[in-house]
Amino acid sequence: MDYVKHLSLTNDSTLGPIANRIRWKVEDEKNFIFKQTKEHSEALMKSLNEQQISVNYHWDLPDNRRSDMFDLMISYHYSDKEICGQIYDRLMASNFYRVFFDREHAHEMLPNAMAEAIEKSSIVLICFSSKYRGSYGCRMAAEYAEKRQRPIIPVKLDELYCPAGWLNNIVANKHCIGFKEFNFSNAYASLIQQIDDVKMKANI
Repeated sequence: MDYVKHLSLTNDSTLGPIANRIRWKVEDEKNFIFKQTKEHSEALMKSLNEQQISVNYHWDLPDNRRSDMFDLMISYHYSDKEICGQIYDRLMASNFYRVFFDREHAHEMLPNAMAEAIEKSSIVLICFSSKYRGSYGCRMAAEYAEKRQRPIIPVKLDELYCPAGWLNNIVANKHCIGFKEFNFSNAYASLIQQIDDVKMKANI
């Protein structure tokens, strides 16, 4: 493990990101989740105490999803950057959503930054393809979003690809939006409907 830590601190563009992901799964993920849970619990107790002192019995419980910086996070593989960028641009142009989109895809190499983005997002769009399925960085993001119980909306970018393995475990039984099966405008309209449905069901 010492060698892995050493690699994670180097400038090796190939082995460095791999070492970071290993460290994340072995050591950092558990500590990060513990920290997030502790901070949420402390915020909850502070809110309850303040309301009790002010004799306000309309309990306004804090919820991470209600105070998030982003409504949506787009998780994607860099080879699908063009169409995911189009989805992001349309969402931002609507002025209805705050969207996290890592255009340079730097978060795939930085697990902690990836986790922070998911923690600050109410809904995660998993824009998947065969490339997404084969990427360990994409897998980390998708599995972390599921572990943290973020609502997930699958967006299919390759109409001939059928998800399998770990990806199928996450997207199966969820309503999937196909961006290659319909024209962009129709697919986008379906996506907006699904986003609004998820927000209503999750009360976010």
